[in-house]
Amino acid sequence: MIEPLGEVTLPLSLGSYPKRSTKMVKFLVVKAPSAYNIILGRPSLNLFRAIASTFHMKLKFPTSDGVGKPWEMKEWRENVTRIP
Repeated sequence: MIEPLGEVTLPLSLGSYPKRSTKMVKFLVVKAPSAYNIILGRPSLNLFRAIASTFHMKLKFPTSDGVGKPWEMKEWRENVTRIP
């Protein structure tokens, strides 16, 4: 079992200009090896009104300038699935 060391609220920006959205997100801080920098859970996805498709490896969310796409998951998944 991993015990949280604490929590921190930070601004998180998804997407790139002009289809960018920034929200304040609460993160739990843990000391554990991980292949990921952050893990977005349902509360964060709901905050951004984001839709995630694991089948299509995509994440999309509404912005005032249209639909934002923070990344193409296929392009970076090889780099984030290995524990450092």
